[in-house]
Amino acid sequence: MALLAVPLSLCAQEPSAQAPLIVDGSLGLGFQLERAAWLSEDDWRRLLPGSSLLQEDLPPRGEAGMYGADFRDSPRGPGSVGGLALATVSASLNLDRARDTPGRFDQRLRLGLVYGGGETTRGYWGREETAPYDTLVSLGTGDEYVLDSTWSESYRATLTRSRLGLDATYIAHRATPSRFSWYVGIGLQAGLATGGNAEVIHNVARWEESPDGMANYEGETLGREQFRIATTGYAGLNALFGIDFRLGKRSPFWSALHLYQETRPGIMLISLPSMPTSATGAWQFMGGLRVDLR
Repeated sequence: MALLAVPLSLCAQEPSAQAPLIVDGSLGLGFQLERAAWLSEDDWRRLLPGSSLLQEDLPPRGEAGMYGADFRDSPRGPGSVGGLALATVSASLNLDRARDTPGRFDQRLRLGLVYGGGETTRGYWGREETAPYDTLVSLGTGDEYVLDSTWSESYRATLTRSRLGLDATYIAHRATPSRFSWYVGIGLQAGLATGGNAEVIHNVARWEESPDGMANYEGETLGREQFRIATTGYAGLNALFGIDFRLGKRSPFWSALHLYQETRPGIMLISLPSMPTSATGAWQFMGGLRVDLR
């Protein structure tokens, strides 16, 4: 809000016949969908060289189930789609100051800060063994029911980070007297992935089927390690499609307030310590409040 107050005070100082340099300020919230980095056992060991748990003989890679391994080994391919929470604050520069007559589109250069929290990468390895431990015989029918006992072992590795970067977007905004308008653009993002933390956990568990159909579960954590991850950079290129709604048409106050919603498909370049940079597709969805300063 302090960043938005600066251009507001500058525009309120002295009236000028020339069009203002800063045409709007905005605050936005949203999220980003992208494929999480897929890391092999060797990748995790290079990323966390101080981990003694990852140096052990790891079970087959799989997906986590309720008690342990799900035993549907994941194919060695890209990671699953994950989400980041986004927050932005920005201001737009007027690229039409030298134009004598209004055009069909307002051209702007939007500059801002973007924060993304919750970047997560996971690895899971697990095994289990099941064997019968008891047999029940029905007194009414004589049928036999086998009760199983299952033992499982799992290793989990989790990496979380946040992103803080700069955003520069060229925008062509359709000029119209209607409350609704639309705009398109293309943008660049670059910044740092910071605050990285990693955790490795080694668990074992055992559960037995009981005659009432429930399971008696016992679990134990054999090892837990935590690490700090070095800061790395990231960058992105995205297209932009947006819809704008002006809250008023007569009142100067309400006419200056706009609600907007944007979709930004793009490509992100992401890096991890001791790992090569990887490219992944990403979709950003943003919405918020824009204040027109003209």
